[in-house]
Amino acid sequence: MTILDALKSLIVVQRELTIESPVPLGVISAFYLPPDRNTPLEYPCWFNTWSFTGQNRKANYYLQQTYAIHCEFWHYDPDTDLAAEVATAFHAAYVVALNENITLSGTVDTSELRGADPTLVLAEWNGVPYAGLDLFLDVTLSQPVGYA
Repeated sequence: MTILDALKSLIVVQRELTIESPVPLGVISAFYLPPDRNTPLEYPCWFNTWSFTGQNRKANYYLQQTYAIHCEFWHYDPDTDLAAEVATAFHAAYVVALNENITLSGTVDTSELRGADPTLVLAEWNGVPYAGLDLFLDVTLSQPVGYA
């Protein structure tokens, strides 16, 4: 499996998220990368990027690769307090969904969610303020390799 396989599985998890309170909503879109800044957003949505954080060769002929997937949730509402409540509700739903799918459908060995500081943020896209979540999902992938 590759980081792209893991990202595809993560996006499926993100797209399936729904909340009932403070208002019933489901995620409209999730992206591998943020779209162009001039693109109007359909919200709520997720942006994802990843960073390669390292590798570790194991004596059992496995290569472990570690990545940090940067997951950003964006939601707009003219009432910024309501937008923050929506973002917080999606955070809770995301934690549960990832806990139920720790291996991202078998694409990773381990996954650990953590938040940036702060995690609930006020963000801006194309001049429009959004409530957002700034999160990281640390994942480990293993694959067999031969040694020369």
